Amino acid sequence: MHLDERAVLVVRVRERLAAGPYLYLRVTILRDSARPASAAPGERWLALERSAGAAGTAPLRSATPRVGAVIRVRSLARRTRVWQAELGREFDRLEYVAPLAPLVPLGRLDPLVPLEDGPP
Repeated sequence: MHLDERAVLVVRVRERLAAGPYLYLRVTILRDSARPASAAPGERWLALERSAGAAGTAPLRSATPRVGAVIRVRSLARRTRVWQAELGREFDRLEYVAPLAPLVPLGRLDPLVPLEDGPP
């Protein structure tokens, strides 16, 4: 599958854990291009490589999503039962993602994704 064909997720960051080369984000899915718009939002853990910047993605060095931020990412792969030694925990399901530009709160750019944090 070509990178452009992989799902794009719009998510709100609920928790962040940094370990090794990854930033682990517990998120609420606001939009998933692979699911109907009427699908109920769910929570999921994402792994975002801290030095991300592959073709068609945004580098993470300049900005890291904070708790409460709404960001867009592209799904790259999913794994189950992932052990993260530095955190001393296992993720039942982990989705590896790449950030998509712009890595800013989308509520300012996309009226379909309201910010719960109040006005910009």
